[in-house]
Amino acid sequence: EPALVVIDGFEFAGEHYDEIVAMRETARKLGCELWMSARTFRNAPTPQTGELPWPLARYADHLGVVVSLDPAGDRVRIRLIKDHDSTNLSELYLDLDPQTMLLIER
Repeated sequence: EPALVVIDGFEFAGEHYDEIVAMRETARKLGCELWMSARTFRNAPTPQTGELPWPLARYADHLGVVVSLDPAGDRVRIRLIKDHDSTNLSELYLDLDPQTMLLIER
């Protein structure tokens, strides 16, 4: 059985609520994690503190952990924007080096 299912480039902008529910249920039955990547858009409205960016906001109840990858010079800043129901979203102090794909502690 898989320990992890990764779906890269899922189209969250479409109407896929039922598919997300079904994928989460399948992962639960398999006893594995489900990781999905999403693309956000610069011209989308800026979310309020504690809210997810469009197009993820409408699926918030079905997303446990959400991280954001933000450009930061020659690195990519990793930022936690949702951690289950926790409101204590501490700074991660991690960057990603896009050349080596290694994590760098700040």
